[in-house]
Amino acid sequence: NLQWERGSSLRDVVSQFTHFLTRYQSFWEVMDDFDTHLWVLEPERPSRDSSLRRFAIGNHCSLQLKIDPAVPRNLPEVHFLGADSVIIPLRDRLNSGLAQWDPQMLPRRNLEEILQQSFPSRQILEKDDFSVECAMCYTYRLDGAIPEIICDNH
Repeated sequence: NLQWERGSSLRDVVSQFTHFLTRYQSFWEVMDDFDTHLWVLEPERPSRDSSLRRFAIGNHCSLQLKIDPAVPRNLPEVHFLGADSVIIPLRDRLNSGLAQWDPQMLPRRNLEEILQQSFPSRQILEKDDFSVECAMCYTYRLDGAIPEIICDNH
């Protein structure tokens, strides 16, 4: 908390504020890394004030992460979305590789190494890279919420 006491100068308050901001620098670096290197689906317009990211991982599946701003490089809360035939092997790989998580690395790199795959980026994908045969696979929002029904599209 910023404290303005009798006798405090504006320089003291600016110093406190600068110190406060440095506590979140690692969090912002993690979120910027997601936004730069991944196809972020949620939020539609990612910003630094959100600790949630949902991004495409391929095969009509996505991964939702909730990052703890206090310890952004620790293992985040992870939720896989997609066909069971695709996400169950990924979930198993993640669970068996949790001991390999390195808090010195960015979470994106940890996930890519543990899951043994690279994630698609919006910048390098063509629209033709994804099939449009299934409307469910492309329903990232339904009445403002993430759909709970998934298809078995492979």
